[in-house]
Amino acid sequence: MELNVITGRAGTGKTYGILRELAEKSAAEPLGFPLLLLVPEQATFNAEWSLLNDFNIQGSLRVQICGFKKLFEILAKEQRITLKPWLDNLGKSMILRKIVNNHRSDFTVFGKSAKHSGFVDNLMLMMDELTTFQISKEQLEQAEKQIFAIGENPMVGEKLADISLIYGEYADKLQQDYCDETRLLEILAEAVTKSEILQKAEIYLDGFTDFDPAQAEVVKALIKKCVKVTVSLVMDSKEFYEEDDVFAFSEKTYNQLKSFAEAENIPFYRRHLAENKRFAGKEDLLALESAFAVKSSLPQENLVPENVQIVRAAKNSDELNFVALEILNLVKKQGCRMSDFAVISRSLADCRRLI
Repeated sequence: MELNVITGRAGTGKTYGILRELAEKSAAEPLGFPLLLLVPEQATFNAEWSLLNDFNIQGSLRVQICGFKKLFEILAKEQRITLKPWLDNLGKSMILRKIVNNHRSDFTVFGKSAKHSGFVDNLMLMMDELTTFQISKEQLEQAEKQIFAIGENPMVGEKLADISLIYGEYADKLQQDYCDETRLLEILAEAVTKSEILQKAEIYLDGFTDFDPAQAEVVKALIKKCVKVTVSLVMDSKEFYEEDDVFAFSEKTYNQLKSFAEAENIPFYRRHLAENKRFAGKEDLLALESAFAVKSSLPQENLVPENVQIVRAAKNSDELNFVALEILNLVKKQGCRMSDFAVISRSLADCRRLI
């Protein structure tokens, strides 16, 4: 067992280094033990494409690139695991609607709002968040009692009572009859501990900033089971960040991994990549990347006007209109394609309605 963490800012070669290592190990021992690259579900195709094209690999029997769901499928075949019926959003909505209708007269706060359009959809998002972070009905009831004991805002306590009533019945229904993503991760964490495939495997995790509690249990099980686990995190060389810092989540994940390794007496190694290779020779983009994550002004002397423009707008709508018109102009007059553009915002919550 061994845990390696690779840190570095964007463009320092963390992903490239992992893919190169996978390619080299696969070429050196084509029939060796499994090499698994675990990435977010939406990043699997891009990782496979990069591995095949950037390193001239025609195929590999050792390397598998997967998300948590695909990893479960691999272990389910090995251990012949069968799941209860999968519950999608429509199924969740139907169950919640039935629970709400059955308990409408029991609600203290939700009695009237339960009739409104969109109530069940918002409730489903809340239920998903509670199950993802493994909050129990007992914890909600305890929080409710504490709020009533303080006596400052009884309305919050009454809302918690209604939520607890719905969540208790909803969680029991899921546990007994169905499977969702959180339950799948719980089964996966248990399957990892029993797997023979993973016993001599090397696992790489790339593209994650943090893990929810269910994912974290899977990662811990992998660290304890596999020969070597390597995790890449986007963060600077600093050890401490403020809560609102762009690297704060990565630092939290790094500290959790380090603490777990120390508690389990697992060798822990950190390798930090400082040199930015992606923007080498592009001083304006390098300056932009360096300043984007910190509370400081952008160094004007490094900027090339043709590459980087700074536009100040009076309000969000003006800013969005400028960006939209600029994109349309480039598409119509310079032959660009919509897929050539990326629009990045620090907070989508501030402009989601306008978009």
